[in-house]
Amino acid sequence: MGKPDNRRSICAWGAGLALIVVSLGVCPGCNEDEAMQVFRDSAADSLKTGISTIFDGLLDGTFAVVQMGDDAATRDEQEEAAEGGG
Repeated sequence: MGKPDNRRSICAWGAGLALIVVSLGVCPGCNEDEAMQVFRDSAADSLKTGISTIFDGLLDGTFAVVQMGDDAATRDEQEEAAEGGG
């Protein structure tokens, strides 16, 4: 039972060491301005996609309502013609 505890401590030390190496390698290159610029660049693409999707949905919905109104008017005209002709 000594071996699993020994493995766990080695894995814990390895994970801690890897975390330290990664944080030292990544963080010194970032400052607040660079981080905000990266955030704005990635957020701008998502916002653009979301707004254009909403606009496309509203436009499609408007055309669907107009087309449905035209279809209803055509059906009413057809019913009137059928009643008047028969």
